Amino acid sequence: MGINAIYDPQIRINNETFSIVPSSARIVPGQGESSLRPQSAGNGAVDMVYSEDVETKIAKVLVSVYSTKEKFNKVLELKANKSNNYIAVNDVDLNIILKDATLITDPEFALSNDGQAELEFHGRSIPV
Repeated sequence: MGINAIYDPQIRINNETFSIVPSSARIVPGQGESSLRPQSAGNGAVDMVYSEDVETKIAKVLVSVYSTKEKFNKVLELKANKSNNYIAVNDVDLNIILKDATLITDPEFALSNDGQAELEFHGRSIPV
């Protein structure tokens, strides 16, 4: 049985399909950064201390959209919605939900025939 690449996800925001620039979707699961530090156990022995940085446990969904009037207005709506957005990312072998998502960027819309804007949403870390 083969392994399927994730290449054509469906993005739904607040239960509406959200069209994006192909191959622009990226996900950070939000498991957080970890550190490993040595501590002396005496006589040259070393024990390791593991810790997690809970401040970095933020999931992210990043996508690009084309600069259209409809997307511009939708982005204003999502930004005004603060942390009340709900994002679902689905593909053949993937089903990710980002709850309490906030559009943290103030996207810059390039005004050209192929103009784009990058959107970055942050939310609760995705359960393992």
